[in-house]
Amino acid sequence: MQRVRRHRNALWPRLSAGLLAAVLLPGAGIGFQDNRVMVVSVSGIRPMEEAVEGLREGFGQSPPWFVDLKSPSGESELAEALRKAPPRIVVTVGMDALKTVAAHPSAVAILATMVLRSDGAAILAEASRHPVVRRVAAVYLDVPAGDVAPELRALFPGKHRIGALHNPSREGHSDTQWQARLRQQGFVVEVREVGRPEELLRSFLSLKRKVDFVLLSPDSSLYNEATVKPLILASLENQLPIVGFSASFVRAGAAVGVYPEFHDIGLQAAEAVHRFLAVPADFSDETPRKLSVGVNAQVLRLLGLEPHASAGHAVVPIK
Repeated sequence: MQRVRRHRNALWPRLSAGLLAAVLLPGAGIGFQDNRVMVVSVSGIRPMEEAVEGLREGFGQSPPWFVDLKSPSGESELAEALRKAPPRIVVTVGMDALKTVAAHPSAVAILATMVLRSDGAAILAEASRHPVVRRVAAVYLDVPAGDVAPELRALFPGKHRIGALHNPSREGHSDTQWQARLRQQGFVVEVREVGRPEELLRSFLSLKRKVDFVLLSPDSSLYNEATVKPLILASLENQLPIVGFSASFVRAGAAVGVYPEFHDIGLQAAEAVHRFLAVPADFSDETPRKLSVGVNAQVLRLLGLEPHASAGHAVVPIK
């Protein structure tokens, strides 16, 4: 699978400056650990590891304290640190890390990454209500529909009708502001509320001939191995293209996917930590700033769709 090209030339000036400071300034050094920051993650999961790589790059010559919960001493190391010498902020990478850190009675601030709003918001809200008051925020994986739509317009300029399946019981899915934003952008929007997996196919097919694409949002209560395959087949049989939310969804048969670039999620989280350490009041939720757009060329051909050749962003062919 091809990846979106990353531009890392900007890193060299920072490294050069650090080397120069080490030579010229008394007491200056390279690679000292920043004990104000801890990163808690679980190794062995590629997207999580990409985010951790971004965090390492974002902290440059002052790396934080990294704790891998999969290591034999990971959980005990975390517990001892939070009890004896807590950092100012803990960055959690993934749901397992967030749940583990949030369960500890500590005043340390939490920045969650690599989690969906529907999964992480309740945990962070509960953590913020703990008797030991702490600040919480997240760099969520959810890509707002208002950010997905311009990517579709760039690829398919003549398509302006968007359908969406949303679960009203999931956090953030009942908000209608995104619909207004799409309409302001010139799109016609059709929304179907789907609360149960058995409603999925019927709601999807109700959009036939009414929309050019059906936008799906990440939702583990709706999308699984049992529901995705019939949905993909219905998409192909009824000429109703799906816009998925991951590379794996595109590989399974979605026509297009718009999803975060995980390495940049790590960079974004590192920048949020730097802002927090400088100005603690500047601490709030964020959504992905850099997106990957994946396409399934075979499915596009079957659906008679031709991406616009002059689209001004990188597109990843998924095989």
